[in-house]
Amino acid sequence: MKRKETSSKSDVASPGLARSDPHAETETDGTLPLPVYVGLDVAARKTQCCMIDVTGRIVRESKISTHPVAISEWMRKHGASNVSHVVLETGSMSSWLHRQLRAYG
Repeated sequence: MKRKETSSKSDVASPGLARSDPHAETETDGTLPLPVYVGLDVAARKTQCCMIDVTGRIVRESKISTHPVAISEWMRKHGASNVSHVVLETGSMSSWLHRQLRAYG
């Protein structure tokens, strides 16, 4: 008889995210494993930025000014070359911030 495999919630990758070694650390040169994802919780003055790896582990988290230059610089400083997706909540500033972040690359 085959044993049915079960897994805990923490063991399951989020929808759309590839599985990876849950024990993987950053590379020795400080770069992050590919890819990483950035979530932005946008407010009028400050934005909570969270970067996660493919396992869902938080690798960076900061609260910074709600300004496209500040957010772009934060992403560049912490591994923008590895960012696969950026998500932000919908709201009155979402369209403006989206356009500006796209313009900064």
